[in-house]
Amino acid sequence: MKRLVERHLDSPELSADFICARSGWSRATVYRLFETEGGLARYIRQRHLLRALRELLSGQERHRRIVDLAVAHQFASEATFNRAFRRAFGIPPGAVRDLVASL
Repeated sequence: MKRLVERHLDSPELSADFICARSGWSRATVYRLFETEGGLARYIRQRHLLRALRELLSGQERHRRIVDLAVAHQFASEATFNRAFRRAFGIPPGAVRDLVASL
């Protein structure tokens, strides 16, 4: 199930319905499988945040605006992305990019 999420993480259609249709499992089963991860939506959000972190740490995103990174990772706004990123990693995404640039 996690591989399915990972393969389709870039898809804006990724949702419980999408996963149910692709896996053939019921919505209740899908939600139950992700309970230990804090729920399906939280798991998907964490995967997006980890990908964004990896992109920032790679240094390849140093010229990309944070808002563009936020949109690419399915966040509704730059502010929402910044808050979620800071909550997850204790540092805002711009600071990560600045740290990598200074190395």
